Amino acid sequence: MDDLNSSLNVAIPMKEFRPNFIFTGGEVYEEETWSEFTRGNLAFYGVKPCGRCVMVGMSRKGNCCRKRAFIDFVQI
Repeated sequence: MDDLNSSLNVAIPMKEFRPNFIFTGGEVYEEETWSEFTRGNLAFYGVKPCGRCVMVGMSRKGNCCRKRAFIDFVQI
């Protein structure tokens, strides 16, 4: 989030991405290389790479659309 927000004029809160899991530590974008991880005694396995969700283009504060430049940026 820090890396993304450093490239934007207005910071986007993490909750706007509607995450299922939140990890701390590690390198920037490290999670994109993981094929599996564990949490306690539960194992999670990646089936396929995840496409970028179009929902980040919608603000949770009133369903307004974000600028196309932002949506294109997070697709990278």
